[in-house]
Amino acid sequence: SIRLIVDHIRSSTFMISDGIMPTNEGRGYVLRRLIRRAARHGRMLGIDGNFLSKLSETVIEGSKGGYPELEEKKDFIFKVLAQEEDKFSKTIDQGLSILADMEADGAEATMLYIHWGTEYEIEENETQRKIAQKMCDLGFDVIVGGHPHVVQPMVLLESTVDPDHRTVCIYSLGNAVSNQRRHLMRLKTGHTEDGALLSVTFEKRSDGTVKVADCDVLPTWVHLYENSEGKNEYNILPLDAQKREQWAEIFGVSEEVCQELYNSYDRTMAIVGDGL
Repeated sequence: SIRLIVDHIRSSTFMISDGIMPTNEGRGYVLRRLIRRAARHGRMLGIDGNFLSKLSETVIEGSKGGYPELEEKKDFIFKVLAQEEDKFSKTIDQGLSILADMEADGAEATMLYIHWGTEYEIEENETQRKIAQKMCDLGFDVIVGGHPHVVQPMVLLESTVDPDHRTVCIYSLGNAVSNQRRHLMRLKTGHTEDGALLSVTFEKRSDGTVKVADCDVLPTWVHLYENSEGKNEYNILPLDAQKREQWAEIFGVSEEVCQELYNSYDRTMAIVGDGL
């Protein structure tokens, strides 16, 4: 984590010096992810309060000989980093506050939907695992991830704070409606055409506590085709294993397309099956 933070702050410092600002698009989005990832890892290390500007000051001090513009723009760089770190901290604190408010209002179970992970990676990364464990320790019952554009594994986490608490986590539900066909992607495996629906059953026990009693994953596949009007049509096909032999008839697809359904189902279950 320390090396990651240092690398990210160095990159962020130079990007801001070059005039790039944190946004939700293009290079600005890359910068925002670098800053927030560094801030997140700082929290994981137990660092309280804002610290990125101080690290940036060290970067500038060590690099200003070869890059004098860093010294000239340092106040601006510190301001941008501080503002972005503040926004991120408020987002995290707001989430924790919402959880506390929900519990105070009598919420008996909580589900977190989170945007995280590395695009097109079918395995979760270390940051996802650490955040998921932290959310489990805070008391969330279910974590549902998005963003990687592919299905990622499912796990049952055990709280390190409360020995009786468990959290169901699926790191990514993959794609729903999507134009990310395999022939358009660098990833040629078909995983970008796959998705999943998660269902969770909660059980209220005699002592009044509510726990996750069961969960299931229904794999889906995006069927993209040209309709009678010559327009692209997207259908999300739910791949119920009990009806596998009837998929061609149910969805009205050819044998070739039906084979794609079989392949999609098998890909998704190979990823979530063990955890499920």
